[in-house]
Amino acid sequence: MLAVLSGWRYVARGRDPRRLPLSYLAAGGVLVVLVTVQVSLGNALVWIYGLHTVPVVEATRAGLV
Repeated sequence: MLAVLSGWRYVARGRDPRRLPLSYLAAGGVLVVLVTVQVSLGNALVWIYGLHTVPVVEATRAGLV
């Protein structure tokens, strides 16, 4: 998705270096929201549900997972 946005920006800047389309800015905003949601859900997994990486790795090494 980042590559698509970067390519889109390259093409848009090639056409008019002073303006970006509003749709490009909206797509960037959606990407920011998606990343924020992913980070908050990841934090919830670690802090609320107790999914810690060290116990998971140890269980995997012991053959429990």
